[in-house]
Amino acid sequence: MQWGATSAKIFPIKALGGLDFIEAILEPLPELKLVVSGGVQPREVQSYLQAGCVGVCMGGALWDQAITDEGNIQEITAFANRALESM
Repeated sequence: MQWGATSAKIFPIKALGGLDFIEAILEPLPELKLVVSGGVQPREVQSYLQAGCVGVCMGGALWDQAITDEGNIQEITAFANRALESM
């Protein structure tokens, strides 16, 4: 942050302890602007934001590989929409 970064990406958040890790960092340093990535599930997004993160990156949680392998665009879209709605 002192070198001009506007935020810091914490990756992979799941391997580092998830929400507990974020809470442990932000308790003494609430001014940090953290973005989490790496294993976040849609149902967890609000918890990370409420804990003080300024952003959440998601990738694999937005699709199901078996559905993607089938190539059914409607099913892929429906899965991604359900994931987004759960946020």
